[in-house]
Amino acid sequence: MCQHNDAYAENIKQLIKFVREQNFPASSSVLDVGAGTGNFVCELAQEFPKLQITHLDSNREMNEIALSKYETLNLQNVRVIEEPVQRAEFAAGSFDLVICVNALYAMNPQELILAKLRGWIDPSGFLYVIDLGRRMDSWDWGRHFFKEAYKQKRLLSYLTDAVSRGREVLRQNNMTRIAQETGQYWIHETDEFREALISAGFKIQEIEPCYRGYADRAVCKPAGSNL
Repeated sequence: MCQHNDAYAENIKQLIKFVREQNFPASSSVLDVGAGTGNFVCELAQEFPKLQITHLDSNREMNEIALSKYETLNLQNVRVIEEPVQRAEFAAGSFDLVICVNALYAMNPQELILAKLRGWIDPSGFLYVIDLGRRMDSWDWGRHFFKEAYKQKRLLSYLTDAVSRGREVLRQNNMTRIAQETGQYWIHETDEFREALISAGFKIQEIEPCYRGYADRAVCKPAGSNL
């Protein structure tokens, strides 16, 4: 269903644009925390084949899907580590860029996770984080997908996918909503997200709502960096 989600595609586009603008050295190290099924890693690894990318996720099923994608694309610059971020260990300053896309909200406690990520980032490096902060509304997303599919003249493709995969998408979205309502997942507004990043030792270069207002995107550097 991701092919019908223009907001998801925009998130990937913004990340690629950010990495291109920073002009990272060819051998730079990148860590994707909570990399899931590897969609963001696939785009990064293809666009910047000399980056050294680490995929970190604790979910074996998702990792297997990601590995299949990496093998299909013959990506040589990606390694996969199956480990919860809470237990993962990397040397201080190991990465020039740490990305975390719609995963932090499910990682508790967020303050300690963010502090851990800060320690892994080179003093001149970046944290690029997108985090789901508002309550999911499955029907709002469904209406949005339908309108976009109609506008882009791919309604038949959307309806076909909705029949075959729509029930599972709704189930996953409802699970997220329930976890948000029960306090299992972190709910936040942009200002609260900003304060959490600052408290964890980051200075913020950019922060804004994204993903149709359901999430926030922030570009940060470790506090104390002169860059």
